[in-house]
Amino acid sequence: MKKLLFISLLVFGLFLFVGCNKGGKAVNPPSGLKIENGIVTFDEVTDATSYKLELTKGESTQTIDVKSGDTLKDLTFGTYQAKVKAIFSDGTESDWSSVVSFSISKLSAPTNVKINNSKLYWDNVEGATKYLVTFKGQTEVKKELKSGQLLTNLGLAADEYKITVQALNDDDSAISDASSEVTFTIELEQLDV
Repeated sequence: MKKLLFISLLVFGLFLFVGCNKGGKAVNPPSGLKIENGIVTFDEVTDATSYKLELTKGESTQTIDVKSGDTLKDLTFGTYQAKVKAIFSDGTESDWSSVVSFSISKLSAPTNVKINNSKLYWDNVEGATKYLVTFKGQTEVKKELKSGQLLTNLGLAADEYKITVQALNDDDSAISDASSEVTFTIELEQLDV
């Protein structure tokens, strides 16, 4: 009975050893994962040929191929959790690293800015609660507007304006870059006076 127990424990221990090793070497996950200003860095694992990064924001999870030093693209405003694992040429994978949290505090710039029937439109930005519209003519005017607002009743003088839109959050702690520029001319006869 003791022999059977000893053999069972030996087989179990060998199974654990082989399952957690790659060619006799421990398969440790990458360490030192940091994401700052959208740049991902971590300590690479010896003999790893590639790495996978898992990003989670709320209910959404995505896995991408990365290298230490890569810049993460298309991240939107909010808090993320991230972890990384090493992949080896024989298909073996390390465990996931410890999870780190990071935040993107810069909002994306509004896109698809256009004028239709004297109304200014743009696509909403995730995390934005208001929009600052800049009108550059002979003078510069900034107004907080909503998409679809009529441009001829804003109290602007007759002029040709270069218009950009920026997204902001509730407390103005996050602001986007300006959108692409559109041009609009307000004629004297268009003004609601």
